[in-house]
Amino acid sequence: MKKSLLGAIALGVGGSAVAGFGAAAGRDIWRGTKKASGFLILLIAIAASVSLPFLGIRNLMRGHAPGEGWKAIGDILMVPAGIAIGVGVSVFGGLMLGEEPFALAIITIVGSGLVAAVVGAIVGLGQRPSAQRRNRIAVTNEVFLDGLGIRETGESEITHIDGEGNALRLMERTANSIVFMAVGKRNKRAYIGLSPQGEMQSYTGVVALGAARDMDTAA
Repeated sequence: MKKSLLGAIALGVGGSAVAGFGAAAGRDIWRGTKKASGFLILLIAIAASVSLPFLGIRNLMRGHAPGEGWKAIGDILMVPAGIAIGVGVSVFGGLMLGEEPFALAIITIVGSGLVAAVVGAIVGLGQRPSAQRRNRIAVTNEVFLDGLGIRETGESEITHIDGEGNALRLMERTANSIVFMAVGKRNKRAYIGLSPQGEMQSYTGVVALGAARDMDTAA
């Protein structure tokens, strides 16, 4: 399924802003890790041995959007990856501490990963109904945008072009609409009306500022 920035925004996801933050956070963590001791790396490995099985099974049980079933392969692989990291940590600990705590370390870390997978399954099943509902809305929204001919440009000055050729700049998402400025047209706006669940329901086209007050009060 094709994904768009507007689709993510409609469902309350920050789109590129979230992605940018994640990339920046990753770079900061990497810089910090290079300066950290081996103890910190060991802690990260232990955390991964638990979090990867949890996330993999949770995502698998929660389900994916139509057309994204291939992600299930990655979810499944996260479980043995986490367990393998746990075994590696245990072996390392055994070499460092001696043979006596070796078996206990393997049982503890690998067991923790398996418990995390079970907890992930429970959490994923609990989240499945809401995730499936969001996935259905995401598909509906992409069909809505395609039907109106609204497309993204990848630019910052003109972020979208609608089916009538109007140049738009994405301004904000409010409680019940996505608001655009009509570029090059003074005091003109365009609105996509949203349901409380984030489903796109209507498009005003380019209208005079204030003409859609019943939908939104954005200036």
